[in-house]
Amino acid sequence: MNKFRFRMLNALLIVMVITFIGVALLLENLLKSLYVNDYIEQLKREAAFVETLLHEKEWTTSHLPVLVRTLNNNQVGMVRIFLNDETMINEEGKQQKAPVELGELERLSNQKTLEKHLNNMQYTIPFTVEGEPAFLQFSLSKETVQNSYYKLRIVIFTCLSIGFIIIVIMSVRIMHRLTMPLADVTRVANELAHGNFNARTYDDQLDETGQLSESINVLARNLQEMTNSYKAQQNRLSTLIENMGSALILIDSKGYINLVNRTYKEMFKVNTSEWLNKIYYHVLSQKEIIKVIEETFMTEAQVHKQILITVNIERKHFDINSTPIIDNEGRLKGVVLVFHDITELKNLEQMRKDFVANVSHELRTPVTSLKGFAETLLDGAMEDETLRKQFLMIMLEESERLQRLIQDLLDLSKIEQKGIVLNWDVVDLKQNIEDVLVILKEKADNKELTVTFNVTGNPVILGDMYRLKQVFINLINNSITYTLKGRSIHIDLTEAEDTVIFKISDTGIGIPQEDIPRIFERFYRVDRARSRNSGGTGLGLAIVKHIVEAHEGKITVESELGNGTTFTIIFNKRKI
Repeated sequence: MNKFRFRMLNALLIVMVITFIGVALLLENLLKSLYVNDYIEQLKREAAFVETLLHEKEWTTSHLPVLVRTLNNNQVGMVRIFLNDETMINEEGKQQKAPVELGELERLSNQKTLEKHLNNMQYTIPFTVEGEPAFLQFSLSKETVQNSYYKLRIVIFTCLSIGFIIIVIMSVRIMHRLTMPLADVTRVANELAHGNFNARTYDDQLDETGQLSESINVLARNLQEMTNSYKAQQNRLSTLIENMGSALILIDSKGYINLVNRTYKEMFKVNTSEWLNKIYYHVLSQKEIIKVIEETFMTEAQVHKQILITVNIERKHFDINSTPIIDNEGRLKGVVLVFHDITELKNLEQMRKDFVANVSHELRTPVTSLKGFAETLLDGAMEDETLRKQFLMIMLEESERLQRLIQDLLDLSKIEQKGIVLNWDVVDLKQNIEDVLVILKEKADNKELTVTFNVTGNPVILGDMYRLKQVFINLINNSITYTLKGRSIHIDLTEAEDTVIFKISDTGIGIPQEDIPRIFERFYRVDRARSRNSGGTGLGLAIVKHIVEAHEGKITVESELGNGTTFTIIFNKRKI
């Protein structure tokens, strides 16, 4: 805006200078003409007056110096008198030789006009002195006129300079007033261009500049509203993308990664801070994902695949949807990949398959055994009392095993579908465990096991006595089952401030570390043959976990293969 104002001021000054020069020349010529004419007229008037004065009386030579000095003191022009003897009385009243011949003076006096003679303007008047012809001459010297011209130029220059300065000051003020709204509008436009949509102009004039300022303010408000709306939409979209349950990667048409959401970082456990604006195959380490992206770029069609990827040390299943981004003109603008972690679904599907297979197998084994022994008895073994009794005992055990399996299945199904309905009451865990030890004492004695039970404090909690006894029976029975003959089992029951801690440690065969996370799954057995021979159904620990969680407790396992296993349960004394 300063440049624009400077250009306008320069143009105005140039025009003003040219105008003032023209006016000055015109005024000089005009005033010069008027000034000269005024001098001439005044000279004529004075000459006429002097001519009248000269003819009123007779003049003598002695009067002439006084006359000349008097006239020179009172008249504009210079007065001299030329006598007949070719002498003259000069302007100082002194007599000297005449520089002009009398014939020439006579000629000028006869014309009765103002003439130039030797750079002077002259007017000659004839009269007589003591009866002799004489001439009185009015003359205006060139220096006098030039001095007047010089003074006139000074006056003109002074007046025009003062006028020029006044006009320049007024022009600058007017220009400043006119350009300030434009400067303000320019400032606001620059602010808008740099993203500051809060900028406004403050011109309240009613002319075009005021209308322009108002239009700029309306534009700024509209841009601010649009920007705020855009930012709000961007924030909502960013929040949605960052917090969506699926991992997402956005790649542009040149293969550069533009967006990676937080779920992807958490799902794949990677730091993606340096991934943006880099080629996807330079940062992605999974070849399966790179192949999906390449296929999408080549076919420009949606690609849907399920892949198995190792994340750190864990193998996970992912469902990948790779979709091309096509604009309205059919051009590929990029690719968006959405990842769904279906590891849990795959595990559940596998568990379902295992459950069906295990249930089928567990039911088929006792049924097959019952059928086989029944057929054997019917084929004649009933006649042998020893075999009959032996077979009937085996059939009884198998039917009891089948009954336990069916009962555990019913309990587990009821727990998983409807949850456990607990009969809350005050339970003395010490008494509860002692009752269990009495039930399982014979089994422990048969394996010559040493079972120690230590109690610290008063281990009383709120819970369901029957369900808690079911937990302790399962855990203690498992310890007896998997502890080798002649070894020991140690049980601790400790009261803490708000909890009661149950811990059972055996010296049995132990559990491999890779199997510990799965021991609470239905029908999962570390050693399937040994577990089945032990009479277990594979559902006990799953039921234990559900009952403990229903009591708002926590169960953990520590085990070392060959050195035994420790189960720890932390019960709350009161309901949370």
